[in-house]
Amino acid sequence: MKPVLHIISGVAATRSFDLRQGDQTIGRENSADIQIPSKEISRHHARITIQGEKVAIIDLQSSNGTIVNTKRVNSKALKHKDRIILGDVILEFRDEEKYIAQKFDGGKTLYQQATKVMTERLKPRNLWPYFFMFFGFSFVLVSWLMHSSYKSLLHDRLTQSYIQNAQNITRYLAEKNREDLKLHNHLLLDVSVVENEPGVIDAMVISNKGRILAPAKNADKTDQGPYVMEALSHDSNTLILPSPRNSKGHQVFVHPIRVYDDRQGKYVTLGVAKIIFSADKAIGDLPETDQMLYLMLLLSLLISMGLSWIVSKSLSIPITQLAEKVQRWRTGQAYQNQSAPFKDWDPLYQAIERAIEEADK
Repeated sequence: MKPVLHIISGVAATRSFDLRQGDQTIGRENSADIQIPSKEISRHHARITIQGEKVAIIDLQSSNGTIVNTKRVNSKALKHKDRIILGDVILEFRDEEKYIAQKFDGGKTLYQQATKVMTERLKPRNLWPYFFMFFGFSFVLVSWLMHSSYKSLLHDRLTQSYIQNAQNITRYLAEKNREDLKLHNHLLLDVSVVENEPGVIDAMVISNKGRILAPAKNADKTDQGPYVMEALSHDSNTLILPSPRNSKGHQVFVHPIRVYDDRQGKYVTLGVAKIIFSADKAIGDLPETDQMLYLMLLLSLLISMGLSWIVSKSLSIPITQLAEKVQRWRTGQAYQNQSAPFKDWDPLYQAIERAIEEADK
C-alpha cells in the first residue's frame, strides 16, 4: 500500500503528499504535517491515521468541518479515491499501488473535458438528423393524409354540385327546344347551347318514337334505351335521377319534353332531352389541391427543421449545464458545506467521470 493525498482543487505549494504510518495533521500552520495555506482551513484541521492497511481521517473540531464524499464526518475510514473537502480545498485519497496515472491535458479545464465528453461521446447535436427525419416523415405523412382527405371531400362535394347542375342543364335543354318540337321545326332544334358546359360529353333531342332529332349529325340514328323510355313514360316535370356511373365514369341524364294538348286536355310527351355527363371531366385534376400539398410539404420541412433544432438544443443545454456543475463541484466552486448540486443524478455523474477518465487515457 502506498497512500497519497492529492489536491484536486485549491491553493497549495505541493499537489501531492505522501502519507506514512502513524498520525499526520492537516492544517494551515507551519507545525502541521501537511500544510495547506488556506484561510478556510483551521490551524489544525484534521488528522490522518494510518495503521497497516487501515486509513482514517479525524476532524479536529475545525471551523468548517471535514467532508468525505459529500458527507460531513467526525471520523471516517478512507478507501481508494475517496474525496475529502477541507474548507475550499478538495483532496483525493489514493493508493498509488492501485492508481493508474491518468494523462490529463494541462491546457484544458475539467469543464472543457466534461463538455467535450458530453458533446462528442453522447453527441446530442448529432441527433439532429434523426429528429429531422422523424419530424419530417411525421409531418409529411400528416400533410399527405390531410391532402388526400381534403381532395376526396372536395371531389365528393363538387360531384354532387355538378350532378345537380347537369340535371338543371338537361331540363333547360328540354325547355329550350319544347316550342320548336311542338311546331315540328326540327331543323331549329339546338343542343349546342349545353355542349360547352363543364362535364357534358354529348347532348341530343329524341322524339317520342325514339328517333334522334338533334344534333343533325345523328339524325338517322335511334335511341330507345331504358332511360329514354323512362323519360317518355314520366308523367310530371320533376327531375329524374341520373343513371349509375359506367366504367368510363359517364352518367345519363334525361328529361321529358312535355306540352299541354288542348284537344286532349292534358300534357303529352313530345320527346326527351338527353345528355351524357362526366363529373370527373367537369371537376378536372384539382390543381389547387396539389399546390396546397406542395405548400404543406414545404411548411412541414421548415417546421421539422425548427423542431429538430429546438429538441437538439433542449438536450445539449442541460447536458452542458450538468457538465458545468460537475466542474464547479469538483473544483470547489460549490462550497464544501453544500452537497453536490446534482446529487440526484449521481449515477449519471459517475458515468461522466468514467467517460472523462477513459477519454484521457
